[in-house]
Amino acid sequence: MNAYIRLNRYTCQNCGSQFITVDRDHGTTPFMVGCRGEGGCGLGMAYSSFYRDVTGMPAFEWRKATPEEYAASSAAMRQHFDMGGLDIHPIEAS
Repeated sequence: MNAYIRLNRYTCQNCGSQFITVDRDHGTTPFMVGCRGEGGCGLGMAYSSFYRDVTGMPAFEWRKATPEEYAASSAAMRQHFDMGGLDIHPIEAS
């Protein structure tokens, strides 16, 4: 299991909803992503808190793409992965 874990909070500039992410791998994550907050608008852009003062349970994880995910990705996403970028995935309830 990977011991690298960092929490980040994103806040939608349109509706104010928030969600927490966890970095599962070393890599690059964006400072803004589409709104994914529970009950959020799904339209606005959510901005990173840059890992400052984050507590709570993450709803999404940033991780490296699997070989299958990489192969199914667009050329732009493959370039992102090749440069150390991570991809966001919902955390499945266990």
